Amino acid sequence: MVALTSSLGRYAVLLSVVGFGKSNFVIADGSALMEPSSAAWADAHRQLAQCCVGPNGACHPEAGCNANQSDCESSGGQLKCNRSGIYQFGEGTVSPPNPGAGQCCLDSNGACHPDAGCNDNQKDCESSKGKLKCNLSGSYQWGDTGSPPPPPPSPNPTPLPVDSTPPPTSPPVSASCGLCVEDPTISCNSNAECPVVPSSGTCIAPSPQPTNGENCASDDECLPSNGKPQNRGTCGSGGTVETLCDPNLCPPTGEPTPLPTNVPTNEPTNPPTDVPTSPPTALPTGNPTTPPTNDPTNADATVYCPSEAGTSVALASGIKSFARSTASSFCGIFIELESGDLIPYARSYSANDWEPSPGPKAVPYSGIECGDLVCTVDLAPPSSGSYVIMTKLTSALEDKDKIARFLEMTSFGPMSSEIAGIDESSGGFGEVKRAAAVRMQMDLPKSSHREYFRRNANPKWDATTMNARSDHPCDPNSRWRDYAYIRHDREDTITGQNIYTTFEQAPEDLDSTFTIYQADSLEDATFNTGTLKNASNGNTGFSGEGYYDMGGFDDYVQFSISVAEDVDVPISFRYAQGSSSYNGNRPCVLSVNNNTVQDIYDFSFSDSWTYWIYSEMVTVSLTAGLNTIKLLVRDQNGGPNIDFLRVGSPPALLMKTNGWLRHVAKNGVGVINEWGIDFTNQTVYFPSFANAIEGDLYRYPMGRLRVNVTSQTRELDIGNPKLNFDGYESHLPLSHFILSNNEVFEDTSTDLSDFPLVRGQEFVLPSGLDRSVYSICDTIASNEEYSSPVFVKTMEGKWLQWSPTIQLQTNGPSMNALPEDKASSTLIDGGGEAFLQTGEKLKCANVARTFENEDTCIYSTASTACSPTRELGEVIIDLNETSITAFYEFGDKYVYAISGLAMENLDQHACVDTQSRWEVEQNTNCSSPTTLASATIIALEDAFARSTDPNALLKDVTLSLPCDQLDENVDKLGMQIQVDADCYTHVHRDHNSVYDFSGWVSNHPGGEYNIQKWAQGFNDTDGPVPGWYLDYPLLGVPERKVPKHPMSRWENNKGEPYIVFVAKFGNSIAYRDLPSNLKTNSIAEYFGATTVQNEAAGTIVCGSHGEVANDRSLREQFDFRSNEEQVTSSAVMDNQRHVVWYEQGLWADDQFRQRMAFALSEMITVVPQNIDAETYTEVYAKYYDIFVNNAFGNYGDIMKLVSYSPLMAEHLTYIKSKGHNYVYRTEDRRDSRPGKCRCSCPKSI
Repeated sequence: MVALTSSLGRYAVLLSVVGFGKSNFVIADGSALMEPSSAAWADAHRQLAQCCVGPNGACHPEAGCNANQSDCESSGGQLKCNRSGIYQFGEGTVSPPNPGAGQCCLDSNGACHPDAGCNDNQKDCESSKGKLKCNLSGSYQWGDTGSPPPPPPSPNPTPLPVDSTPPPTSPPVSASCGLCVEDPTISCNSNAECPVVPSSGTCIAPSPQPTNGENCASDDECLPSNGKPQNRGTCGSGGTVETLCDPNLCPPTGEPTPLPTNVPTNEPTNPPTDVPTSPPTALPTGNPTTPPTNDPTNADATVYCPSEAGTSVALASGIKSFARSTASSFCGIFIELESGDLIPYARSYSANDWEPSPGPKAVPYSGIECGDLVCTVDLAPPSSGSYVIMTKLTSALEDKDKIARFLEMTSFGPMSSEIAGIDESSGGFGEVKRAAAVRMQMDLPKSSHREYFRRNANPKWDATTMNARSDHPCDPNSRWRDYAYIRHDREDTITGQNIYTTFEQAPEDLDSTFTIYQADSLEDATFNTGTLKNASNGNTGFSGEGYYDMGGFDDYVQFSISVAEDVDVPISFRYAQGSSSYNGNRPCVLSVNNNTVQDIYDFSFSDSWTYWIYSEMVTVSLTAGLNTIKLLVRDQNGGPNIDFLRVGSPPALLMKTNGWLRHVAKNGVGVINEWGIDFTNQTVYFPSFANAIEGDLYRYPMGRLRVNVTSQTRELDIGNPKLNFDGYESHLPLSHFILSNNEVFEDTSTDLSDFPLVRGQEFVLPSGLDRSVYSICDTIASNEEYSSPVFVKTMEGKWLQWSPTIQLQTNGPSMNALPEDKASSTLIDGGGEAFLQTGEKLKCANVARTFENEDTCIYSTASTACSPTRELGEVIIDLNETSITAFYEFGDKYVYAISGLAMENLDQHACVDTQSRWEVEQNTNCSSPTTLASATIIALEDAFARSTDPNALLKDVTLSLPCDQLDENVDKLGMQIQVDADCYTHVHRDHNSVYDFSGWVSNHPGGEYNIQKWAQGFNDTDGPVPGWYLDYPLLGVPERKVPKHPMSRWENNKGEPYIVFVAKFGNSIAYRDLPSNLKTNSIAEYFGATTVQNEAAGTIVCGSHGEVANDRSLREQFDFRSNEEQVTSSAVMDNQRHVVWYEQGLWADDQFRQRMAFALSEMITVVPQNIDAETYTEVYAKYYDIFVNNAFGNYGDIMKLVSYSPLMAEHLTYIKSKGHNYVYRTEDRRDSRPGKCRCSCPKSI
């Protein structure tokens, strides 16, 4: 088998593993083993049969054998054989004239049948479409040739045993003299001739065999092949064959060695004579006593690979013994589908053990067991198809093929460069070189997945809002863009408040005027072949009464314009162009007074025929009096739809965001699918993310910017505009400058958009800006404090805006660091300086000391050093009204106890759901007690009495005794029961559970305010709400325009990452057990969970393995999950960990290590769905690095690291060392119900 060596080899192997195979089984060099539709394929499925085989032991070319190997039919339909071995001619059965005749091809008169032929033994019949003739002796002759009549046959031949093979048709010889190529069941004679009719066949040359009892050690060439003894000559020293077989020395050697037959044989009979004996005394006795098998077996039931290459042999299901392939062949077991497609199942090649084939349907390793002589393979019944075994003969493998095969087993697929790298020296690829290749791979630097992720993580990062530091605009590799808005401009990340944008008229343009000339009637303009359309027969979004739908070639629209004096004036057209063909452009010739102004005036794709935008503003010269402005179609594709011509220009609108100029709309601003909204002095916010120009012409050809104006969301007709401040520089902030040198900006890209951005919108400045040349760099605020946007104008006149990019620091060693260097990369102050500079938005980077990272720890006396132990984890917080409101007052976090939840299903009934929650009113009589059967009352009172819940007012109980079944109905959901002096009311299991809703604020479909208002104290119908609970609007609130909220909405959205459970109202929780989003310094200080650090005593600071800095020269490939606003879509974030694996696993140099790490990760698994953290990438990369780093180490070390991994702790629910049962029942609120097993552990670990 020759392995794939192309550059795509690694992907080809991966596709094979995941099941993207081709219909034909293909050896790795790309050559098909067998085409299912070929004639050879059909012949390979025809099995030998007694009555219809030809003299060479195979089916005649003009006859076929059916599945039960007993009936034959000629292609002409004239020759048939029944199951008893007697021929049928046409549709009737013809028996011999007497029992002693036995000649199946004679007719009832004892003569040759005109449509059949007999061979010399008168046992086999073959038709040849009328070309067979019968000679004078009653034997057929081929073609038109005749032969002299032989002696008549003896009347009393020796009868054949029932279960024996037909007698040979040539002198008996030993199989050691060789076999026929045409039919391996026929032996060659002593003259190395193969007696095949009609002409002689080809004889496989006999191979040498040791004689005189000499042994050949392990030399495969001197061993039997496929269980058939072969004369292989004399074996000399070292296993070298010295003497070949002499054909004249091949008489029968005692008892002949039986060959594999299609029919099980009895003991060998005496050697046959040269002259035929008397005819048999009786007819053949029908079917053999033991049915013939399809499997190529010998007497010990071992299955051997077919000796003929390309021949497939059927196999039955079950556990079978298989001989290994020969040294120069490939043998494969496949599942053959009805379509003829082959699915690899198991394989043996080059005399190696059987092993699973690549692919999803292969036999598992547990299904193969190999011994000294054979391997057993479990052929489990396939869901479809049946098993076949096939052989492909191979020539001696070249070294490059052996290397490719070796790499297939030790990597994710061979590559040409890797093969060449191993095959540089001479001497053959044997054990020594294999060992050297393995050692070379083991010694290669380790390719960390976490480090790869961090180096390629270069997301845009707004330092004023994001809880990490960004770079500086003058730094090397700073990022720039030519469009106005990015996704971070939607809201303030920390506060969650909307970011507002205002539209102000430029003071210098207040005197600007314009006139609109409609294109909706013959009174307004002149037209040619197009169509005037209006609301009844056209599209929407136009102004006036209608618009002009321009036609094809030579169509035009012409406007008449009168002016009092000569004037240069800007003009533009409002148009819609919804065709993306011809590169999305329908240009026209623009002329004034029959003089061409532009021969190609663009009308670019507007994304829809209902989306109206303005064409490029062009200044034209008008003369006093009447003027004409004309658009002429010069393209068969036609022209756009024209709404109106605008002569003059409106005052430019300055778009200011957070008070800073971000764009000058020189052509005004409108709504893309509506007319009449004036944005002057409007204040808007962006309800959705801004989009740059994405993908191709079919998606946001101008970018997209949606605003909330007049209480509705509308899309602006300027898209996400390109920057151009020419003429309006005075309105820019001081943080802008004109480049005096020819600075080189390189085109870059981003992988974080849902669709790829069109190139040429984002740039990187590799060398940065020389601060000695651009002194303004020192006047721009530090990167932690900047607030105003930064703009530059290049020497080519292009305006760009700086895009802040996250700046990661190294705080730990690389996976390949030497032991003595592992502490050198730890931040000297544990990240305390950045912690203070960002107003404690950044977390302290000092990592808690453990056995895993203790080699990174150092003693720091830095005054800014921070400590991970500043939090007093055992501070207990009572979750009451005061503490819940404190989360908002001191940390701007939206934490509520949820109320208003309803129970709707019988599964929620207290007698059906074995765990239930009850609200307790102490010393109170129930207002509406539920009528219950005595059995139900006893069961509930027993549950109350046995409850260990310390919460006196909100009890969770577990039912042990059965209720009365009559009480188990939906009418008794929310039942009340009086127990002594207290009233118990059944409530929803989440009622008054406390959740952190901070993540839901920005993701709430009904807007942020409806989540924020509860903490901010809005006025409800009964006055101001207290701020510690949120009332679920099950029935809606019509007076506040709040729609109904079905319970499914709550069930589908609660939980990570948006609505995070804290604890039950009235319970207590340790500060360390709070969700990480709530553990801010201000909240810790309020609850007393901080200590004053003793700076004089110093601090132990530790790093984390693989916590390396990012390489900002690389593209924007990965983003970080923030506990604040997430601007990259969940789909992109979820895919990041897969991209990291593919790019490292498939392309890293240390392929052997990566292959080993993958195997270990399949054994010790975590399931993202169990962790609710699919969008977090680095934690998964860190976990996977356990296997990468320890691929060739100690398995016990791996298990220890896995056991202490936070990812496995989340997966198995033992995080923070809390008991599984506690978390399972209390925090996760899960329980074991009768008949249901709820296990959070992985299926394989």
